[in-house]
Amino acid sequence: MMYPCRTKLRNPNAIIALGVAVGAWFCGFREVGRAASGRYCSMLVIAVFSLSCAGAEIAVATQWGSPTRALPFTLPCCVLEMAIVDLNGDGLPDVVAASGHVPTQNTPIPIQILLNDGHGGFTDGTSQLITGSIPQTIFPRKIVIADFNGDGRPDIFIADTGYDANPYPGAQSTLLLSTPDGHYVDATANLPQQLAYTHSAAAADIDGSGHLALYLGNLNAQNHIVPQLLLNDGTGHFTISSGRLPAAQTDYTQNAYTQALFVDVNGDGCPDLILGGVAFSGPPIQSYPSDVLINNCQGTFTRLAGAIPAKQFSDGVILDIEPISLDGTGSNDLLLTSTHSNYTGRAIQVLINNGSGIFQDQSTQRLNFQQDTGDWIEWSLLTDTTGQCRLDIFPTSGAIDANIFLNNGNGTFTQQATGLPTVFGLPYPIDQYGIGQTGFISLGGDGYYVTPVVSGSRCKITPTFTASPTAGPAPLAVTFTASGLALPMTYTTNFGDGTTGALTQSSCIGIAAIVGSRGGIQCSGSASHTYTAGGSYTATLLNALAVTVGAVAITVTGGAPNVSVAAPHKATTVGSQTIPALQDVPRQTVVAPFAGSNAAVPTISSFTASPASIAPFAGDGSATLSWSVASATSLSISGLGVVTGNSIQVSPSQTTTYTLTASDAQGAVTAQTTVTVAGYRSRRADPLSR
Repeated sequence: MMYPCRTKLRNPNAIIALGVAVGAWFCGFREVGRAASGRYCSMLVIAVFSLSCAGAEIAVATQWGSPTRALPFTLPCCVLEMAIVDLNGDGLPDVVAASGHVPTQNTPIPIQILLNDGHGGFTDGTSQLITGSIPQTIFPRKIVIADFNGDGRPDIFIADTGYDANPYPGAQSTLLLSTPDGHYVDATANLPQQLAYTHSAAAADIDGSGHLALYLGNLNAQNHIVPQLLLNDGTGHFTISSGRLPAAQTDYTQNAYTQALFVDVNGDGCPDLILGGVAFSGPPIQSYPSDVLINNCQGTFTRLAGAIPAKQFSDGVILDIEPISLDGTGSNDLLLTSTHSNYTGRAIQVLINNGSGIFQDQSTQRLNFQQDTGDWIEWSLLTDTTGQCRLDIFPTSGAIDANIFLNNGNGTFTQQATGLPTVFGLPYPIDQYGIGQTGFISLGGDGYYVTPVVSGSRCKITPTFTASPTAGPAPLAVTFTASGLALPMTYTTNFGDGTTGALTQSSCIGIAAIVGSRGGIQCSGSASHTYTAGGSYTATLLNALAVTVGAVAITVTGGAPNVSVAAPHKATTVGSQTIPALQDVPRQTVVAPFAGSNAAVPTISSFTASPASIAPFAGDGSATLSWSVASATSLSISGLGVVTGNSIQVSPSQTTTYTLTASDAQGAVTAQTTVTVAGYRSRRADPLSR
């Protein structure tokens, strides 16, 4: 049996055509023909890609500049995997690079951390950021970025296959954990100590414990270590758990997989496991199917028969699995990238979910990309290349090649024919300035090269910052919530009355796409505060650099006696919907009016969202909030501020509850409505990795 991950040399002379001097064969061009590689981050649980866009300009074609060297190579050989993530909390994306020898050697190479200098370049921050010994890898296959120790900062797991030739002895995978002082330490000792051929990895909270487990996609090798689930005690210490995976999916004589992804495919909010089948070139050729394993929400998985259609190539090797919502239902659809078992040809398969985890192949009508020849694609990165806040597909490999499939906004893609960026080997999308424009970092002949954006539109993802309630008499207890935040969670709330408080992390979800500089882990958090004096306050959310990223107005009236407000005695009919008496209306509260007044508090007859559920990136991703209010002198909606008229359009990045406050001099009344971002599951929201 021939392993799918054999060493395969790239053409080092190709870089000469781009004017880069070649002193020796270098990392990006002595690339490895591996079946699947880590992307800029690996998926934990992914909700439907549903990022909102604020301030996107009218679309202007993106123009990229020439690659410039950001940092020379200093390691003995060859960067095989990279991950893009902010490691030092300055709001700018940094780079984790893991290397191995090509041709393969059983000799480890230290990992490297590139810190973004904020001016388009990078510095080697490995020793600066890592305390103690620097971890080393032999043949890294995937980097998983996630918060494994629960401190609100990203941690790093690196899957390693080891020496990629007979007898395939395997290697110890690597774990780095963040420390309270902002550094990282080698915590590999927290993993099971084993020499496994770990070809893929993914992480998710599989059982609702709040702790991220790891799936290790081990292939059969010298030590015969089967695929495993590792459970996390919440501090980043992992143990092997048995009996949670179907026996057939851990039996090498029945199945073999080269790629893995956790994502909810049946809409129950729990991460299911997608496994990409491999083919061995033989002879004879041995080809294995891809599978869906359904999670019972307690961390035990069962195979869903007939879930994944046949691979595009009968001898196909699945190189990458990406989730995306394309058909407007909010269910997680899939993109499967593959090649022939001899690593020629390339294809991207589009699979549409029926909502229960059964997929239909709609590749021809939505993408139509299948070639029996040409360089194979290592992964298909989802990134916004146009600044329109849409997820485009950027297939990338170790060769000097750039292709972009533009998202048409209707669930289909068109291959971009001209104006492509100039990149070198192993290009990764990166918004190096954090301004909502996607450039690229790649491997040139003598170092890391950055291809910047010269001009084009910008998609900026704006964090959501809301408060409830936003008005009422003193003392007024207010809960502030924020979402769309990047790790680390070093945010502060300025309550506007001379006091501040830290934002406490509540949950994180994975966004395996670089859109508006917010790709990676997206988190939410909360803070509480009681206003004791009347007045108008502006509460602001500040990042680690003291930059305001959100604001909300709070109105506190003077103390008032406990005056009750009579509720309507009869039900009210609004359109086809009957609203019962006020005391029975869900989520509606009344604030007592000032004493000594006969005037009425405003009334809210209705507050609705249409549609009540949206699936951004499948369409326009927006809903209309509508209301009917009487006797109000001012109206405001949480997260939006003061509003007028009787409707407003919103595009939330995740399931959001909006609070409408109608006020006059006598008091205020509030009502709530929720816009559900289909596929977003706050109960199982987990960080992303790749």
